[in-house]
Amino acid sequence: QTQTFMRRVLGVLGLTQALSHYAMATRTPPAVRFGIIGPGSVTEKKSGPALYKAPHSQLVAIYRRNEDKARSFAQRHSETAGYSIRVEPSAEALIMAEDVDVVYIATPPREHFHFAMLACAHGKAAYVEKPLARTYEEAEQIVQAFAEKGLPLFCGYYRRYLPKFLAVRENLPRVGPVSEVRIRLTQRRYVPGKPIAFDWRVDPEVTLPNSRKPQDIQSGMPKTSRI
Repeated sequence: QTQTFMRRVLGVLGLTQALSHYAMATRTPPAVRFGIIGPGSVTEKKSGPALYKAPHSQLVAIYRRNEDKARSFAQRHSETAGYSIRVEPSAEALIMAEDVDVVYIATPPREHFHFAMLACAHGKAAYVEKPLARTYEEAEQIVQAFAEKGLPLFCGYYRRYLPKFLAVRENLPRVGPVSEVRIRLTQRRYVPGKPIAFDWRVDPEVTLPNSRKPQDIQSGMPKTSRI
């Protein structure tokens, strides 16, 4: 089910197809070869397996600061993929690897800008987990840098293509003009000065600097309302 689901998601996004065209244009092998920086929970069952189960796509390398967890991830997914996924000694080594066509940046948001710009500087396409960056200014710089070099850039807002969201979009015209949208977000409150061991997603130093508002930290909320 996970395999079928992610194939559908990536197919709708056009990610694999678009990057396959890019790979052919740059005379690389037909399969698009991915490297993951920060293979944590989001890559364990969702995007990680999709990169080696989708047609014309391979996951060839990963990097994670915790070497034991990195090797565990590589070993488990190598068994499923049927080939060896290697562990790189650094993020820079992964980005500069000749057999990595696309850098998938799955780190916490505070590192998105740095790794995206580094990938761009080395001529690599990038797939960045949401949010693309911590601020509008950072996001603009990333988009502009990739556009100037003609490199593919994708952000992981895949939920807009899930069946239930497509159904809402399809049936909205039958409802008529939308006059009000209500969104309720329930989460633990961030308390300044206290350690946040439970979830980095609500730590403004990691996600969005100088903010204490959940609607700013959780980038999926405004995106859902736009859908």
